[in-house]
Amino acid sequence: MSVRKREGSPYYHFDFIVKGRRFTGSTKTSSRREAERVEREEREKARDAAKEVRKSVYTLGEACGIYWQEKGHRARGKWQADTARYLLQICKEVDESTLMSELGDKHVNQFVQGRMKKFLPGKGQPAINRALAVFRSLYNHAKDLHEQPVKAIRWSRHFLDEPDERVRWLTADELRLLLEHLPEHARVAVAWSVYTGMRLAATYALTWRLIDLAKAECVIVKKGGEKQTIFLSADAMALLAELPQDGPLVFDGKNRRKIFEKALRDAGIEDFRWHDLRHTHASWLRQAGVALEIVQRSLGHKSIKTTQRYAHVADHEMRGALQKLPSLIPSSERADNVIPLKTKGKLG
Repeated sequence: MSVRKREGSPYYHFDFIVKGRRFTGSTKTSSRREAERVEREEREKARDAAKEVRKSVYTLGEACGIYWQEKGHRARGKWQADTARYLLQICKEVDESTLMSELGDKHVNQFVQGRMKKFLPGKGQPAINRALAVFRSLYNHAKDLHEQPVKAIRWSRHFLDEPDERVRWLTADELRLLLEHLPEHARVAVAWSVYTGMRLAATYALTWRLIDLAKAECVIVKKGGEKQTIFLSADAMALLAELPQDGPLVFDGKNRRKIFEKALRDAGIEDFRWHDLRHTHASWLRQAGVALEIVQRSLGHKSIKTTQRYAHVADHEMRGALQKLPSLIPSSERADNVIPLKTKGKLG
């Protein structure tokens, strides 16, 4: 207890701090036991007052602003712009004057349902889930770092099932045809994307200082701010040798989209996006029999589950591997390519 008598006063006084705020006063009693009781009551009042102050401080809009100032604006690359856009979406679908202490499952559901109306039926799940991840992050930020009194929200119930992502890739002949219809500066960028598996944004943000020609590698910043080392093949190194180092950027992105889409039309290639060059990189590796773990590292995936989308292109590996199993059926009872379900005689 922090009660004590002051000089010249017959009464005990209290002096304590709650949530950074100092409380002092007289207990109006000369009994120490009674003074300690008064001090306990004053502490409880101070705690209750602090809770009420916290409850009224943060609205959803204010929480979004604080989240952006303390965390969101530090995101790297495209994720920074995405975070800003998702925060605006949250405040548009849910009343930004809603107190964080009142925010609950119904508000999160309101956000999801509102966003679903912006997409065609059956579309938009990945985008909504990414926005939900930001919503959950700002909620946790307010709760954990700013001690906001919040309700428990069952976030897992709000995330939507996402359809299997399509895997579209080109054959070597299709890619050669595409390259023939591209001007030189776009041709090297497309070939580079296939050789390295780099995303569009990383390719056109690549600077010469990020490339170590002696080690045949470069270091890029992935989505989320993590660094990834890209190992360069002889073909990728040959591409770099073709390019002039007359500026900080490796590739010229002028009119990139218009040029790429025209080349696709001229080459007669349909349903293909720039990101599918990354799929082509992974699919070619799998077709060559490269282990999924190596493909995972080449693409910079955190989870091999993401990489497993490319496993289907290597079905021939599975069939070939099964043929290598030792047979337990006498050769005299086995057809060339057919193993009978039942055999006469003993196995082995």
